[in-house]
Amino acid sequence: MSPTPRRRRPAPPADPFPETGLAELGLTRGDVVRFRRHDGERWKQATVARREKDGSVGLHDPKGASRSIPVACIEVRGTGPRGGIVWEPLAERAARTEQIPLVAEPGRPRRRRGAPPLPEDEPAVTAHDVAPVTPVTPVDDDGPDGQLALL
Repeated sequence: MSPTPRRRRPAPPADPFPETGLAELGLTRGDVVRFRRHDGERWKQATVARREKDGSVGLHDPKGASRSIPVACIEVRGTGPRGGIVWEPLAERAARTEQIPLVAEPGRPRRRRGAPPLPEDEPAVTAHDVAPVTPVTPVDDDGPDGQLALL
């Protein structure tokens, strides 16, 4: 009598939406970071796993151990302008506002956490409220020495 084959459950599909806790810091699961708990200590590399409830970042070191490290003790690996490895403090990366939110109310700008609320009586300035910029044309007026005059 042959054993009954076991049915394997398919792996759950990957989450199409990134974790909001890591995205707020500019991180994704699997990013390479380094950390140290004290100033005199050497840097230890790890990979990002999750965002903890207390606000710290959950990491896995090369041995597989889980660690919960505060944001101030972590640096993120990046690429410099000439292709070299650059380490950027995670607190600075989280404070940058380079990325524009993809989903925002069109008439009201989003505010960052901890920022004072926008006053309700003052309307928010949008791109439609700003007057168009007129191009500046150069002056063809030659000066006494044959050079073009600057405005």
